This record gives sequence, C-alpha cells and structure tokens, in this order.
Amino acid sequence: MDHFEDFLRMEINVNQAIQYQFYQYERLLGALSTFFGPTFLYLYAIPILSALNTKLYKKLMISLLASDFLNALLKWILNEDRPYWFIQEAKGYTDLTRPILYQTDRTCETSGGSPSGHMMLSSCFMFVLHDEINELIDNNVSQSYRIQLRILNRFIVIATLTLVAISRMFFSAHFLHQCILGCVIGIIVSKLASAEIYTDNILKFRKRDWLKIAIAMTISVVTIYWGHKVISGNPMKTVHLAFKHCSNPLFPSPETTVVFSALRCIALTCGLMLNAPLDTRALQLNFKRSILVTPVLIAIQSYVISNTPKTYKIIVFYSYTFVTYALFQFLYIFIISKYCVRKDPKKDKEN
Repeated sequence: MDHFEDFLRMEINVNQAIQYQFYQYERLLGALSTFFGPTFLYLYAIPILSALNTKLYKKLMISLLASDFLNALLKWILNEDRPYWFIQEAKGYTDLTRPILYQTDRTCETSGGSPSGHMMLSSCFMFVLHDEINELIDNNVSQSYRIQLRILNRFIVIATLTLVAISRMFFSAHFLHQCILGCVIGIIVSKLASAEIYTDNILKFRKRDWLKIAIAMTISVVTIYWGHKVISGNPMKTVHLAFKHCSNPLFPSPETTVVFSALRCIALTCGLMLNAPLDTRALQLNFKRSILVTPVLIAIQSYVISNTPKTYKIIVFYSYTFVTYALFQFLYIFIISKYCVRKDPKKDKEN
C-alpha cells in the first residue's frame, strides 16, 4: 500500500477546494504567480532594485541564486508529481473516482513538483526585503512606531506568501506540502543571505572562486542527470508527463525544466564572476542616472530574451540563454557601479 500516494490524494482535495473558492480571483492569482516567478524576479524585480541600492541588489541576487539552484537540484532528486499529472497516473483512482482539476498555461510546468520554486524564490525575496525594511525602521523611525511598523511589515510578507501559495495550488502546479517546504527552505536561505558574515565574504570572492562555484554547480547537475539515467533510465520523466497530461500541448515551456533553471543559475554565477571581486559597500548612487539606465537595460534584456530561438537545435537555445543571462548579470553590476555613482567616493556609505 502506497501511503504517500494516499497522502497526495488527500491533498488533491485542498487543490479542488481552492479552485472552487477562488475561481473568481483567477486574474489576481495569475498575476501573483507571474510576479513571484523566477522569470519576473530575475528580469524586473531585482534589476529595479539595482537602481536604488547596489548592495541589496547583490544580496538578493546571491540569495535567489542559491535558492533557485538548490530548488532545481531538489526537484530533480525528489522527482515528485505535480497535481495535474498525479490524478492521471495514480493507481488509486478509477475512471469514475478520478478528480478533475482546472488547467491553464500556468499549470503545465515540466519539472518535479517539490519543493515549489515559486515559494522558495518568493519567500527568499520577501524575507530579505523584510529584514532590510526592519533595519530601515530601526534606524529611521522613532521608538513609539517601530513595533507597529514591524508587525505591518511581517503581516505583508505572510499575506503575500499565503496568496502566492494559493495561486500555485489554484493552477494545479503544486500540492500544499510542496508549497510549505519551498517556503521554509526559502526563508532559511534568506536568513543566511541577510547575515553579513556570509554575504560580505561571498562578495569578496575572486574570479577563480566564482569559477570554482560554477564548475561545482555544473558537476552537480551532470552527476544528478546521469544518476537518474542509470537508476530510472529517464532523467526527463517529468517533461514527458507534462506533455502527456497537459490539456494543451502548447502549454509546456522549456523555461520550466530543471535543466533550464540550473543553466540560468550557472550563467548568472558567471556574470558575477566577470565583476569579481564585488564591492561590499552600498554605493551612493546618482539616481538620475541609475533610474534612467536600469529601465533601458531591462527593456533590452527583455527584448533579447523574448527573441530566444526555440525552433533550432536545443544546443542553440541553451547557448543563447546562457550568454544572455551571464552578459546582463555582468552589465547591471558593471554599468551601475561604474557610471551611476556619485563622483565623490568619500560619500560611499559602509554597510
């Protein structure tokens, strides 16, 4: 008797209840699923912050990189089902008892389900910001208002993450336990990222240190791939299940595979390497320049990525993706720190 399958069958009831209760809020949930997805965070949210605070940008990038890459490895190792294909593959259902789940293009992700990548990245992102905002409150707000503002800050984070989790379950992309696990791991990574002892040492890494990290990341991906190849014979099993059980064969996207996620993380790591060693200071920016330059870089990167060649051989797709993410990671740090800072270096603020 498969007890874990029985557990997932109970959790399917949660997905169905959420779809029934929140169907009128589909647009809002879709927006949350987009805004807190890795693509939006990497292309828009974090780059926007680079125009405001260079150290926060680097801290967020490093924390999300660690969270994203760890998520890709865990998904590949655990290889858990997603709800939309579980209901079709589970042996405990018959044609009469098989539940029906609502599907959209947001549903048909092709990686394993656990832990939730959206929850890992969004919780990591939100809690790094949460800690930064708390620091601002402590340094700039009178004692009489600090507690109330801290409580409000925490409430906003918890409410946002709750809605993101609901959105992932609404679209049948994740089970409840996968969202909870992703949230917990993301918070742990964010706390490590917020610790100065870790971030300052990482920012001081030299080019060869970042190169070693990129090589180690590559070796871990190759090892897991061939481990699956030997043990199961099919390291891309979840991709096949996605295509098999999606209601529309055009819904699955290569950007949702673990290979793509891992490649993007390695590319971003190489982008950091090109700028190493990174400045540990929060540079005093010339906001007139940084707020003008950053949207231009975002627009160019979005255009380049939107024109990613997907009709050629897969090596072309992955090579194009790698170069794009590595290049723009380099450009954000290089251009902002070189051309958008105030002329007087004595005004740089040590954090």
